[in-house]
Order: sequence, then structure tokens, then C-alpha cells
Amino acid sequence: MTAFLDLLDERERRSLLEKARPRIYAPGEQLITEGDREVRLILVRSGSARVEKKHLGTGVPINRVVAGEVLGELCFVDGYPASASVIADTEVEADVLDGADVERLLAADPALAARLHRALAITLAGRLRNADRARSALPVLGIG
Repeated sequence: MTAFLDLLDERERRSLLEKARPRIYAPGEQLITEGDREVRLILVRSGSARVEKKHLGTGVPINRVVAGEVLGELCFVDGYPASASVIADTEVEADVLDGADVERLLAADPALAARLHRALAITLAGRLRNADRARSALPVLGIG
């Protein structure tokens, strides 16, 4: 998958990163908690993390994220609570963008808004395709 920031040009990357605050997450620390309503984008610079969904009170790993990926994009796009938790497996260095700051930046720069939303669409489409491939690899369970 293409690194998220590579989908933007240098000026657009600079505009976004000027609004970001750097953050380091320790192994085991949650970057995002399932059900959280905080709207933010997290740009992973280094490290890796796992994405988990709660099932019967237990976190079930459903994906991994690595450097170059963006997190929090679903909440940013649709405003709904986080659909999964993201937990650092290694130390994760990231740039965190407050959703309201990004919205103000996009309102002032329609070209950036168009490119950022296209980058988010490409990212979401890639994740959907990966989830579909993973689902199709599962054995078919008969009922009855």
C-alpha cells in the first residue's frame, strides 16, 4: 500500500505537518480506543501496531499498521466513533492532527481538501480490498 503522505505533494504535506504534534507511543499503549469519539488523524512515522475489534470481551487482531499509514480516517470522514482499537506492538512515532485543525485547514485550502479526501479514499479502498481478500481466504462455514 502506498504511504499516505506520498499521495500528497510537498506543499500539502508541509501544510498538514505544520498542524501536527509529534507523539511517541510505548509498546502496549493504545493509539486509538474502540468506541472513542475523538476525531483526529494519526500519521505513523515508525513502528508497528495491531488493530483489534472487541469480540466477547476480548480484543481480536484484525490488521496491522506500519510506518506510512494513517489512522483515525474513518472517524474523520464519517464522524462516528472509532470502529476498532489500535495498540502499539513496538514503539510508535507518529504525527497527530486534531480533526478540527484539519477541517479549518481544508476550509481555507479547497485544493488541499480535494487531494486529502482523495488520499483518504485511496487508503480506505485499499483497506477494503485487503479485508475482502482476507475474508475470501476464510473457509466457508456450512449452516445446518
